[in-house]
Formats: sequence, C-alpha cells, structure tokens
Amino acid sequence: MMEELIKKLKEDHEGKIKQGLIGLGWTPPSQKGPQTVLRCWFCGGEMIWGSDFDFEDIGYEGEGIVSSFSCQKCRATAEVCLRTDEEG
Repeated sequence: MMEELIKKLKEDHEGKIKQGLIGLGWTPPSQKGPQTVLRCWFCGGEMIWGSDFDFEDIGYEGEGIVSSFSCQKCRATAEVCLRTDEEG
C-alpha cells in the first residue's frame, strides 16, 4: 500500500495531494530534510503513523488507501484517505 501512495505522490503533477497534506500539517521533504512530519490539528504535536487499510477493508466505495495516525501529545487520532482509482 505504501508503494502505491508513493507512486500517486510522484504522479501528483498539479500538486493537489501535496497541498492537501500540507494543509494537514505535513512538511514536504524539501523543506525539512529526509523525514516528513504530520502535525496534529488540535495541539500541533507530531502525528505517528499507525496502519494502512484499503477502502474495501473499512467499507468505502472505490479504490484507495486510508492511513491512521495518532498524536503523541493529546492522543487525537486522524485518518488520511487517498483515492487511487480514476474517480473523484
């Protein structure tokens, strides 16, 4: 699943996916170094990746990946969805 996400990010010619991730607090590698950080919407803490699921695994229609994250500081959780089919 991560390979598919990386492929989609590389094909993101218009920058829509990257802009959406930046809006969630993601720092592009070119601005921070080799690591990227997703920041918590509530407290600004670092979000830690938990797992990935296919859309089918959680009952979503279409094809895509759902990644789950949790905050180290306030224990908030977040799901980030990436549609990988041609719809939407």
